[in-house]
Amino acid sequence: AGPKRKAAFLSRLVPLVQAENARIQRDRNWLVGVHTRINPTTPEERKRLVRLCDDYGVSCAPGKVSRELLTRVNTVPLEMVVIQAVEESGWGTSRLA
Repeated sequence: AGPKRKAAFLSRLVPLVQAENARIQRDRNWLVGVHTRINPTTPEERKRLVRLCDDYGVSCAPGKVSRELLTRVNTVPLEMVVIQAVEESGWGTSRLA
């Protein structure tokens, strides 16, 4: 893969990773807020908690934010994602990429 292919690969990958990390960070911020407050969760918050528990494959008590969920809902460093994507796709040259 030449410099143009590498630049094209990164120009497509980096914004996707940044957007996903931003979404994950919003979910994490919300979870921390719910976890640290005293008030009970609302029905809508409980639905969101169930969705997050399902998305991350974590068993959760109804209306409770578990430590495991807080550990799992976290961003991944951009550099790690890029390195893994390069390794697995050969700079986007694999058949699946």
